Amino acid sequence: DETLISFGAPFKIKPEKTHYGNNSGKNYMLGLLLNKENRITLGHHRKKELRSWIFNYLKDRQNGIPTATEELYVLRGNMSYAKMVEPDWYEAIVAHYNKEFGVNLESVIGTDIAA
Repeated sequence: DETLISFGAPFKIKPEKTHYGNNSGKNYMLGLLLNKENRITLGHHRKKELRSWIFNYLKDRQNGIPTATEELYVLRGNMSYAKMVEPDWYEAIVAHYNKEFGVNLESVIGTDIAA
């Protein structure tokens, strides 16, 4: 903060928005994790949540239980985000569920949204 003042900067650093990371792998910023290998990842909890969400959607679909269109948009958005951040993990998880449920996950979501 003192450095900014000495340069006459027209702004201040807000302590509540400041984050100091460490090397223990707990460096969450903007919903992402910088792990020990300095790779950006979604983090274990977010991956677990997305896997659960996909499984529940496909299981409900298999049992004839419809999913609200708004929820499908949110699911598809989260899937797109995961694909952008960790494409290898995303492709593996989608392939797993495609095989387990005998569907093309991305296609069935599109079909259910259009219905």
